[in-house]
Amino acid sequence: MIIAKNLQELELVSSLPQNWDGYGALAIDSTLYQKATELIKRLPIKVYSIPTSSGSIQIEIHRKNSSLEIEVLPETFSILFEKNDMYQELETSDYPTISTKVELYPNPSSINLESMHS
Repeated sequence: MIIAKNLQELELVSSLPQNWDGYGALAIDSTLYQKATELIKRLPIKVYSIPTSSGSIQIEIHRKNSSLEIEVLPETFSILFEKNDMYQELETSDYPTISTKVELYPNPSSINLESMHS
């Protein structure tokens, strides 16, 4: 049920037209939409799909005092973990790496993005 709701939100975001923000934002490319769909199907928790002005999609997961952001890019995924004023970043093209980070996310102190590069 949660995955279906997440996919509905992604579909709404991906249907935004060119210049959806009034400042020249690009529409979401269908290839990125398919890639984001595959990612969301692997994440059985509530996520937020956010369009970016550059035409990519950012998948966000929020907890108290922290967030996990996954930007869906043409060749990779850019992952950003933020907690208070600290953050860690990782780029990967590997779905299992992302799934592992999301599984660890409920316990943010256990995430060490620097130790897992793909």
